[in-house]
Amino acid sequence: MAEQADVHDRARSHDVDADLVDDKTGTAKYACEQCKRRKLKCSRTVPTCTFCAEHHHDCVYSKIIRTPLTRKNLDAAEKRIANLEALLARHYSEKEILRYEEDGTLPRLQDLKGVSPDVGSSRPGTAHSLPPPPSTSPGAYPTPASQVVPLPQPPYQHEPVASTSALPYAPPVPQPYGYPPYSSPNHPHPPVFVSPPTNSPPTVTPTIDIKPRLPRDDTDEADGTGSLSLTSNGKPPPGYLGTLSGAALLQFLQHCAADVNLSAAGAAGKHAPSPSSSTTNSLTAILPEQLVGYITAYFNHFHLLYPVVHESSFRAQLAELVPRPGGAAWMLLYYVILALGSMCTLTDTSEGETFTLYEQAISHTSAALFESASITSVQAFCLLANLAQKTNHVSIGTVFLGIALRMAINLGLHTEASGRHLSVFEQEMRRRAWWLLFAFDSGSQLTFGHPNTLPTTGVDVLPLVSVPDTVFTPLLTTRPQSFPDTTIYSSLIFQCFFHQMASQVVARLTFYPNLPINEALILYHEVDSLQSALPAFFFSSPPAWFDFPRHLLAWRLDNLRMVVLRHTFLKVSLMQGPVTEEEERGWAKCVDCAAEVVRSVQRFTSGAQRTCMEWWYGLHFIIPSTFIPLIALRVRPASPSVIEWVDVVQSARSVLERVPHTLLKSTATRCLAIISAVADLSIARNDSRLSATDPSMVPDSDFTNFLEMLAGQGPGFEGETASPVQAPGLLPDLDTLLQWFTPSGSPLHVV
Repeated sequence: MAEQADVHDRARSHDVDADLVDDKTGTAKYACEQCKRRKLKCSRTVPTCTFCAEHHHDCVYSKIIRTPLTRKNLDAAEKRIANLEALLARHYSEKEILRYEEDGTLPRLQDLKGVSPDVGSSRPGTAHSLPPPPSTSPGAYPTPASQVVPLPQPPYQHEPVASTSALPYAPPVPQPYGYPPYSSPNHPHPPVFVSPPTNSPPTVTPTIDIKPRLPRDDTDEADGTGSLSLTSNGKPPPGYLGTLSGAALLQFLQHCAADVNLSAAGAAGKHAPSPSSSTTNSLTAILPEQLVGYITAYFNHFHLLYPVVHESSFRAQLAELVPRPGGAAWMLLYYVILALGSMCTLTDTSEGETFTLYEQAISHTSAALFESASITSVQAFCLLANLAQKTNHVSIGTVFLGIALRMAINLGLHTEASGRHLSVFEQEMRRRAWWLLFAFDSGSQLTFGHPNTLPTTGVDVLPLVSVPDTVFTPLLTTRPQSFPDTTIYSSLIFQCFFHQMASQVVARLTFYPNLPINEALILYHEVDSLQSALPAFFFSSPPAWFDFPRHLLAWRLDNLRMVVLRHTFLKVSLMQGPVTEEEERGWAKCVDCAAEVVRSVQRFTSGAQRTCMEWWYGLHFIIPSTFIPLIALRVRPASPSVIEWVDVVQSARSVLERVPHTLLKSTATRCLAIISAVADLSIARNDSRLSATDPSMVPDSDFTNFLEMLAGQGPGFEGETASPVQAPGLLPDLDTLLQWFTPSGSPLHVV
């Protein structure tokens, strides 16, 4: 076949061969190459056709060389096809090959030349076709210390690194860790993976194709907030959800509201048609300019919460000013940052874009990443676990978090002794990766009720220092002191302080599920002490860029207070006899914490335009907080605080109805369906504070009927009663409730 290609190339000539000219008409027998390529009707005039003459193209008439149809040639062709299919199978999955065949865009063979089979795991020809890395004359890498760009102080409004090379576009695919770049027998002297910025733009502008999402099986459908999954027809939800998760509150609400089927209501909201389905199908690609915007959005928003990736170093690696560490893990990190960045934009990005980038990241996970661990791989899998949770892939997100944990332990990130030979900057990067892992694992304990998987002994990692990146550079030889003002590391530092306390609280509640109210109130006041010990910038006039981290920590603190008092809240809600004064105070405090979270999220989301990431965290905390007043309405329908509880639910409802981002509308719709199934709480059209003494703010007839249905013939009372009315459908006794909250079982499995 190579000899045929040579003959074919020699046949191309401006001097038309006599064999190509028809003796009768004096024209060429076949169309020229230009017309063939454009599928035009060629005039076949010799020596130049009409089209080539008009457009000043080189008119070339080529011979058509056909192989004789013999068994020998057929066997050779079949063998060659089998070899090509085996080569494609190394670099593409079966689904990708089928998609390429349907689209008619199969990659050319020369695009794969010189690529070692070892790099097949990085999938260079997936939906995001990446250009080959630029090569220069062999030379040494620039040292990272001399190439890292200083990071300006917050608020972050970074411009991309000044370069007109391939930086704004998708970077070349790095090799797996441990393999030399472009290692193959055809390249005994591989080129260096560094190229200086050029003045000419890249000739190829890669795009990321957006494909319609395939429907997933309902059994695989999970909830990233851990609050909307409910046992349906005796079938538990996907993934384990413990007693501290928001789903436990939803299960209790179902027992309180036995007259409605919350599982069916949530399923109806889950399967509501997405308003972006037509928009997603109409999009064809994510433009390179969007990719640049996603990276900037990531560092302007998500990076302020979890600054695990050093921005200047990452941008220098993206521009190929310094080597990309971690091999294939760097490419995984790149796509995870893009996907998280797509959720950090103010505009409503298409649901398909985030899921496409998420699936691109998943496609870069392979066995090659597990052969050797690196800081880059720990960062990538930590962020990938967080991304999987936000896209409702909870089960696989838990797996990714476990992979990151084992990699971190394998690298010795849990102990300072293993990094003493490294520079001060590298040691701090190790600490950031470990504390991020700690925060994510502790967060899963509160969100999903999972047990603690971090080691409890042998951990001696120093706390992070709050120092701007402009000061803490790779050139430092001594560790600086923390700054008193806000930096991008302030949020992660105090989130870790919070999670240290939260882990202790969760451990105590797990071992002592029937914690007495006096001890629960002690834990409650310890949370208050932690909040009062926060720096002043968490309370008064923080920088604008620190507004969301400040709100997020406040929501976490109130949510932890609700977790501390949840057992007391459920216990008092079930009691038919008298309750103690402390238990009543704990019950009221739990409701007040839920109301504060709802109102805080309402103020935050209505005060300014918010990103999808900020909305996700708002929904994450407002959904379980809404279940508390709904339960209170069911168990105490005659309480004087009913109007206040209804106002809280109405505030939550208004927030859920205003969710502007398509990616979150399904979650909001499911929660709205549950609220509507419990009761129609349409008291007023506005969101103003209701007053029980204002005659104009009396509940409408529908809500009055709802209260009468709950109260039955129960007597009204003034102030808090010692004998609250029991709503229909409640569990008959306390023993059944306390069986829920034991380490051996989950409330979601109670029939």
